[in-house]
Amino acid sequence: MNQSLRHFAFFSVLAAALFGARSVPVSRAPEPGGLVLERPVLPAPVRKTRWQELALLFAGRPLPLESPFYELSLCPSFRRHAEAMEFFWDQVRKDSLNAMVSWREKNVPRNLVRNPVLYPLSGADYLNAYALFPQAPQYTFIALEAPGTVPDLYRLTEAEREEGLAAIRRAVATVASVNYMKSKILRKELSNTYIPGTLPVFLLLAGGLGHIVDDVRPVILDEAGKIRDSRWEGEEPSAQTSRKSSAGSVVRGLRMTVRDPESGQSKIIIYLQVRLRKEAVSTATREGKYLSGIHNCNTIFKAAVYLLHNDEYDAVREFVLDRSDLILQDDSGVPYRLFRSEEWAEHLFGTYTRIPPLGGIPDPPQQPVLARRFRESSEPLLFPYGYGVLMGKGKSNLMLFVKKSPRSGLR
Repeated sequence: MNQSLRHFAFFSVLAAALFGARSVPVSRAPEPGGLVLERPVLPAPVRKTRWQELALLFAGRPLPLESPFYELSLCPSFRRHAEAMEFFWDQVRKDSLNAMVSWREKNVPRNLVRNPVLYPLSGADYLNAYALFPQAPQYTFIALEAPGTVPDLYRLTEAEREEGLAAIRRAVATVASVNYMKSKILRKELSNTYIPGTLPVFLLLAGGLGHIVDDVRPVILDEAGKIRDSRWEGEEPSAQTSRKSSAGSVVRGLRMTVRDPESGQSKIIIYLQVRLRKEAVSTATREGKYLSGIHNCNTIFKAAVYLLHNDEYDAVREFVLDRSDLILQDDSGVPYRLFRSEEWAEHLFGTYTRIPPLGGIPDPPQQPVLARRFRESSEPLLFPYGYGVLMGKGKSNLMLFVKKSPRSGLR
């Protein structure tokens, strides 16, 4: 079976598992509403050994009977959440995921599929990063949202669980409807009191994709830009994690270890709460020192609010163009004029004429040369990507730039 058919078969089986099975076995479930855990009835699960089951719980997938989360999954809040997740995954699969798999198999160069992935301005969008580059050994996500902490779901009331889960659903809803996460919604919903941060979203997406979540740890970047284990938010900080230095404030994030359900490949997911600016790629800062260790990567931009079109982001643009073997973006990423034909091979997909109306961007950077190139040479795009979807169905644009002399892999 060739690679394309294997991926198609995998997602077909995954879809059947997600949408064909109910979140709670009917033969063992109590009557709806019959179990409301207002306060703890079981010991809190051991954090280090229950990540996979927590991912299944957030993804709305079935839990094993022996799971300490099983009884919690019978609560009305989680039963409603599982039903909503069934609809979410069904929409994701039909509207974007299946088409992304087909597009990737046809267009991503084979010699670059194992490159590490860099995704600035990402939110917690592991779904697109994995769907487009499933063989990557490591993904680095850069965004402003707080990493969050492990919620003690047993110590929340049913009303508190309902409120927290509803916030997570609102945060990811746009992934199903327009295939990108809206920063304004993320800022509001992921700062909810009860299940906050990007952690539950990463768990939800990894669990729904069928990944085995082996480990999750809170991390910081030390002064040398190295990732170090830290403490969860709310735990008593140590001197190492609380101090500031000449290299700036401590950068917090997450480190997740997951296994691909098809290949068994172990993957590292790094999430860093970092503001993307010129200082972020400077070796004078912690984040800059960390990023300087990334070479020959595949970089993703999607719905990137045209930040890199501003002159104050010239250092970020130069960093991305220098370190990337491949750049995948809509028109909101690196300006088209900076991709020199002698250095980059371009491949255009979908439609681009102009920027759709966007609140908060009074004078958006139109790119007439890019519009002309799309008229001259563009292939169909069968899934939504970036802001083009705001112009209507089938109006997204996607640009694939491949460096003509790439050197793939981590140095």
